[in-house]
Amino acid sequence: MRQKICSKIGNCMLIVETRDVIRFAAEDKYIVAHTPTKSVCFEGTLKALEEEFAADFIRIHRSHLVRRTQLTGLRWDGYLASVSLKGCEERIPVARPRCAHVRSLLEGAPISPLHIRQVGSPISEQALPIEASNGDEPLLCFSGGEW
Repeated sequence: MRQKICSKIGNCMLIVETRDVIRFAAEDKYIVAHTPTKSVCFEGTLKALEEEFAADFIRIHRSHLVRRTQLTGLRWDGYLASVSLKGCEERIPVARPRCAHVRSLLEGAPISPLHIRQVGSPISEQALPIEASNGDEPLLCFSGGEW
């Protein structure tokens, strides 16, 4: 596993320690490594990074890998899910099939067959409330029953 990511900008070489990276984002044919203070663009694929950093990062979307330890919250806005990360003000989109895995990481529990429900959707009798927080505001989702 590499310790540094290098990017050449003009005559300068920009180096970022991989331990400082909080997320990787795919943009066209480049990858952008985001740290709390800067972003570095380099050539590569998310698939290769996902395999290389499997212990530290998870894929939450086809164009985003995030550091597991930086996840702070999962929020639903209509039918769109997003996560918040420590050291990042931007909300990162989450693919619906990956929401259960992200939720289990936030709860510190193994993946269960329970479904996340959207706030305001019809709730069956067996639905159970799940409390979560993104740091600023409490989030309320429901699990169980049919989607």
